[in-house]
Amino acid sequence: MHSAPNNQSRNQHQSLVAPPVLAAPAPTPTRASSRYTLISWVLVVVWAGFIFFMSSNSDTGLNEGLGLFSRIFQDLKAFQAQLFGPDADVISSLAHFCEYTVFGALLANALRCHLPLGRACLLAIVCASFYGVTDELHQLFVPGRMCDPLDWLVDTFGASLGSGLAFLWFRRRARIRSSVDSATCAAANSRARR
Repeated sequence: MHSAPNNQSRNQHQSLVAPPVLAAPAPTPTRASSRYTLISWVLVVVWAGFIFFMSSNSDTGLNEGLGLFSRIFQDLKAFQAQLFGPDADVISSLAHFCEYTVFGALLANALRCHLPLGRACLLAIVCASFYGVTDELHQLFVPGRMCDPLDWLVDTFGASLGSGLAFLWFRRRARIRSSVDSATCAAANSRARR
């Protein structure tokens, strides 16, 4: 016949049991708020409109009628002529590259509100590259402009850089957030053990 354990042995047994350990939460993709998503897509549309606007102007339009844009364009043309000679056209390729670098990053940011980061960044490159094709076709109808497959390649490389930078940025932020969450759990565990 077994006797029921007394309260003292019960308390000793309970003190030997470790307090529950809190595990660090598994990193999960955080879904953006609807406001953030809306702002992200508005920025994509505004930047696509800016690219369209710049492609709608010929060299003469950029030289004269666009205020600050014209001034910057004239300064860049003069700088280009000093460095590479009067016949070089580095500005156009550089402008395409910079425009699409920003566009690729903006698209990756907006698409990651709906998709995992890796897929969002790949899709951003595809979408920006396709927009580059339509941009070159649009230039067929602008006096003084032409459709140049090389510009499309520059657009695609720029979009790849922008999307790649966005990927690295958001992945780094996720790692920092995960390490902060782990540190918070470790602090909670140490308090629980006291």
